[in-house]
Amino acid sequence: MVYVVKVKAKDANETIKYLKEKKFVNNEYKISKNENYVFIPIIDKFNNKKEILDKFIVKNIELDKIEKSPKSLSDALKKINPNLTDEKYTKSYDQIGDIAIIDIDKDMIKYEKEIGMAILNSNKSVKTVFRKSKKVSGMLRLRGLSHIGGEYKTKTLHKEYGLSLVVDVENTYFSPRLATEHNRIANKIKENSEILDLFCSLAPFGFHIANDKNCHIDCIDINPIAIEMVKESLIKNKLVGSLNPICIDASEFLLKNNKKYDYIIMNHPSGAFDFLERVGTKFEKGTSIFYYDFVKIKNYEKNIKEKLKTINFDIENIHIVRQSSPSEYHICVEGKLN
Repeated sequence: MVYVVKVKAKDANETIKYLKEKKFVNNEYKISKNENYVFIPIIDKFNNKKEILDKFIVKNIELDKIEKSPKSLSDALKKINPNLTDEKYTKSYDQIGDIAIIDIDKDMIKYEKEIGMAILNSNKSVKTVFRKSKKVSGMLRLRGLSHIGGEYKTKTLHKEYGLSLVVDVENTYFSPRLATEHNRIANKIKENSEILDLFCSLAPFGFHIANDKNCHIDCIDINPIAIEMVKESLIKNKLVGSLNPICIDASEFLLKNNKKYDYIIMNHPSGAFDFLERVGTKFEKGTSIFYYDFVKIKNYEKNIKEKLKTINFDIENIHIVRQSSPSEYHICVEGKLN
C-alpha cells in the first residue's frame, strides 16, 4: 500500500509538477489512472502534511513499483541469478560502439546467457554481447567470438576522441583499450609529416593524426575487410589531414614502395619484429619509428634493448602502453633509424 494524491485527469500535469517541485513524489511507484482520475504516489511522511490535505484528496492504495535498471553488472547478475555474486562473474568488458565483448572463465560459461542479459540490462547503450572464445591470433589478428546476448551483429560505429570509426569486431582487429595510445602518438607527430602505418587494421592512429594535423598517412593492411572499414570511416569524419588506405601485404609494400616517410608506426606486437630489420635498412637515417612489442615484465627494458641491438635503431623512449597479462607488458619503443 502507498499513499497517493487523487486528482481529476485534467488537473494531473499541473499537480505532478507541483508535487515534484515540493519533492513530495514517491519515485519508487508508478503513477496510475482510470477514466476520470490520476493517482500520484507521495512519500509516506507527507501524507498528513497540512499543505497536502488542504489541497488534495489523499488515499492509501496498491500501486505497482517502478522496475529500476541495475546500476552495475554485478547488480544485474544478482537480479537474474542470486547465486552469481562472486567477483569472477562480474569481470569488466570492452565496449566497441554498441557491442560488448567479455572474457568469461571456463567454469562460468554455463552462465553466459545470464551474463549477456545482465550486461544488456545494466548498460542500455549495449545492443549486442559477445564472449571471447579464442585469443587474438593469426596474420589478421582476429579474435574468436561467441554470441551470448542481444541482437546478432558484428559491425558497429565506435566513437573515440570525437572520431567515428566503423568496426567489424569479428573480421577486423580493434582494441578500445588503445584509445589513449592512439591519441598519445598523434600528439607526437609534427605538422605536414608523411607517415606510414604499416599494420593499420582500422587505422585509428591515422585518424587521430589526421583529425587535427595536416599530415598524410599511408595506411597499410593485408585484411581487405579492414581496409573497406577505413574507407567507410573516411566518409564519416571531417579530417584536416589525409589517409590513403592500401590493401597489401607489408612485405610486398616494403619491396615495391620507395617513398620517404617522417614517421613509421608498427603496431603489431606479435609480428612487427619480423619487419623491423627491413624497415631499418630501407628507410632513411633519422626516420622516427614507433615499434610495438610484448615483453616480460621482469627486466623489460633490458630485454627489449637486447632484442633490438642488431637493428639500426636508436632508442629514445620505452613506453608501457598497458599490462597485457599478469607477466607481460605491451610496450611502444620510440626512436630513430641510424
